[in-house]
Amino acid sequence: MRDFIRITELKLKIKDRFSVADLLKVLKEWLTENHYVDLNGRTDYETLYTHALKAGGSFLDSWFWWRCVRYPEGTTKKTAYLRYRINIDMHFLGDAAETEAVSKGKKVKLNKGEINIMITPIVELDFRNEWKDKGLAGLFDEIFKKRMYKKDIDKHVEFLMLESYRLQNMLKQFFRLESTSDIETVSQPPEGLM
Repeated sequence: MRDFIRITELKLKIKDRFSVADLLKVLKEWLTENHYVDLNGRTDYETLYTHALKAGGSFLDSWFWWRCVRYPEGTTKKTAYLRYRINIDMHFLGDAAETEAVSKGKKVKLNKGEINIMITPIVELDFRNEWKDKGLAGLFDEIFKKRMYKKDIDKHVEFLMLESYRLQNMLKQFFRLESTSDIETVSQPPEGLM
């Protein structure tokens, strides 16, 4: 059985005109640049997309669930004991019809509505289930996590928390919101981690 360390939930709620397609494009670029992959090792992060037209087809209700993982520097899926996971849930409520606007001399299509974005960073320990419930190895796993590897796990949790704030700040920049974070951003895990 995997152990999950759920760090926090970061939320954004925006009510404005913006391009959902551009939002998804920018989000995918950020994840790819920061070495995140989907649960199958590709860059198809979307695990759920639903939409419903309401009020005679003029109102759109859409859900997007993206699941992204990254392995610590110097490890792979086969060698890592833990991995970073970011769940991104987006809920868009708004007009089904796109509106046009002019930006930098070009016509762009925008969606008018409200989007709620929830970012949930999780550190997954023993994500391949190689230790837990394996007799003596399972007993050693508890000692390993709580005593020998605790400081390293705490560094990984801190790294993923900072990474999540970087993602939230990138989204705030996309929506032209003020960033509340003055945290130094690091794109690689601290030296000495796996």
